[in-house]
Amino acid sequence: MSDSAAADAPGRVNLIGEHTDYHQGFVLPTVIPLRTRATVRRRSDRRVSAASTALGGGVEEFELGCEARGRGWLDYIQGITVILAREGLTVPGFDVRIESAVPLGAGVSSSAALEARIR
Repeated sequence: MSDSAAADAPGRVNLIGEHTDYHQGFVLPTVIPLRTRATVRRRSDRRVSAASTALGGGVEEFELGCEARGRGWLDYIQGITVILAREGLTVPGFDVRIESAVPLGAGVSSSAALEARIR
């Protein structure tokens, strides 16, 4: 098993149906060419270290199992680790570097691009 991996996902815009998808309404999304890329490297401890170039590259950290809301953009990473743990997956500590051309706060799903799951 490799100790590092990288993945990327596109931003998205809703052509119709903005904010109706979580109300069981109709929605017609489409991807945009701007992408978010995450490079992850396994650690030997239970710590997560995350940096985003879009936010100046500063490092934020937390310990797996001790996730707490209110940490700004780090809440997206913490949410992912909480859900994976709830699904019974063992998540090792990791370092993640996020690079994104998807504009933050522009309504083009920058957070969804970050949270995209690879199956």
